Amino acid sequence: MSKKENFAVPPCPPQLLEDPDYAGFGPKMQALTPRKRAFCWYYAHNGGNARAAYRLAYPDAGDTTVAVESSRRLAEVQIREALADMAKYQFDGLVMPAIAAILPILTNPGHKQHFKAVEFVLDRRGFQPVQQSKVEVVHKLDAANVDAALLNMAAALGINFAPKAALPAPIDITPTEVIEDEEW
Repeated sequence: MSKKENFAVPPCPPQLLEDPDYAGFGPKMQALTPRKRAFCWYYAHNGGNARAAYRLAYPDAGDTTVAVESSRRLAEVQIREALADMAKYQFDGLVMPAIAAILPILTNPGHKQHFKAVEFVLDRRGFQPVQQSKVEVVHKLDAANVDAALLNMAAALGINFAPKAALPAPIDITPTEVIEDEEW
């Protein structure tokens, strides 16, 4: 046995070999023979080592057989589908531990990851953050409104402001008759 094959693996439950409905695996796993189910079990629980999985599922196989047949097993469509079925089953089993792990963060507003946890949960439930907002600003300017707004701001700041009194008197630029002097 190579170093790669020396991997601690939980024993295959005997029920898996005897009862295809064991542990609620899907129809793909149920359709396999007991030894192929064992191969899938060991493959999923040993870090993806096909040779070690084959050796555990078929203990009477020789080294050459293990090398060839382990690759052949992984190439079988039934095995691939059963492994996907098993992975889904195992992944679904992680939902409750994941919820239990994130719950203390969600319920503690002082936790440094609180906001990210809330954002993550809301995102998974379909509440997306607003990506765009439309704001329409309408300005209505006329002299009376501007004067009134300036007076209100000045009053709020405690400034005595009279805009018309602060301006200098207008300059009269009415044209007048020009008399030309010939000496000029």
